[in-house]
Amino acid sequence: MTLDGKQFLTFAACLSRGLFLKVPALAKAKTSAPTGQVRISDVKNYVFKNATFIKIETDAGISGWGEADHDYPKLTAAVVDEICKKELIGRDPFNSEKIWHTIFFKGEDAGSTGLLPGALAGVDNALWDLKGKLLNMPVNKIPAAFGNRRSERL
Repeated sequence: MTLDGKQFLTFAACLSRGLFLKVPALAKAKTSAPTGQVRISDVKNYVFKNATFIKIETDAGISGWGEADHDYPKLTAAVVDEICKKELIGRDPFNSEKIWHTIFFKGEDAGSTGLLPGALAGVDNALWDLKGKLLNMPVNKIPAAFGNRRSERL
């Protein structure tokens, strides 16, 4: 999915307010790519005064969006570029739990707070958004087979 400037600004405004269903570009995105065959092709940051949005793109042309921690958006974007991106490119987005652990433990010496976990939150959100789009279903309905442990309890 490609967004023009106006669509992106609408998306960013809606995303920052939690209005996911009001974004016209997302409402049109009906896809169902085969799982296990999709690979992450790029990771991009969009830095604003009080937010960093992360876009994870795939070779299937489908992308997921996430919002990282609000503290130090430029530094958070740098962490995504320098640490997270290297662990994401070429990976299966459905393997999000392993990706999360790999990235999280790269910064274990610094503790469980700070820039890396804040950046990782945005990456994880983007991966879940991506999985929902790939499966053409809401994230809370994604089966446990695709990494949704919560669905096992529902």
